[in-house]
Amino acid sequence: MPTISGVRRRGYTPAAMQLFCHRIGISKADNNIDMSVLEDCAREVLEEESVRALAVLDPILLTISNWPEGKVEEFETEVHPKRPELGTRTIPFSGQVYIDREDFSESPPKGFFRLTPGGSVRLRFAYVVTCDQVLKDADGKVTEIKCSYIEATRAGTTPDGMQKVKGIVQWVSKQHALACEVRLYDRLFSTPLPGK
Repeated sequence: MPTISGVRRRGYTPAAMQLFCHRIGISKADNNIDMSVLEDCAREVLEEESVRALAVLDPILLTISNWPEGKVEEFETEVHPKRPELGTRTIPFSGQVYIDREDFSESPPKGFFRLTPGGSVRLRFAYVVTCDQVLKDADGKVTEIKCSYIEATRAGTTPDGMQKVKGIVQWVSKQHALACEVRLYDRLFSTPLPGK
């Protein structure tokens, strides 16, 4: 079990810890509780109270070639999808956005519904874009994706005669993006019961 300060640093709230203690109960016998029980408690508590935001952890620049230069649109969306009483927020959108590297594949596996060369995907709350060109650095790493957007697909709309795209990816506007610190934690041990 991590220390209390370690648990706090990982983002577990007091309410999540209380729910965890309630679930595991009290026993006189030694017991090992799987870490997934604590994670599930945190997920359950945060699902109810956390506001939603868009984040890109490993960005690739996506440039929309047919976007009017200097134009900025705003999309209004709910702060929390299941709690409309929390209100709405405005998300700015411009001709250059960042998407996550995991949301693009040049040679996609079967069942990959995100962006591929020549493929289309919806940018969450925004437009459908189609990949036209992929730019790489000297090492062969993708640095930029050139796309074109379909204006009639604003905010979830699918025009008549157009096939609905299956993939939806998160994005942040390059012009309006903020840098932040993100702490990603994984299991410390590779076995469920270390030492046994």
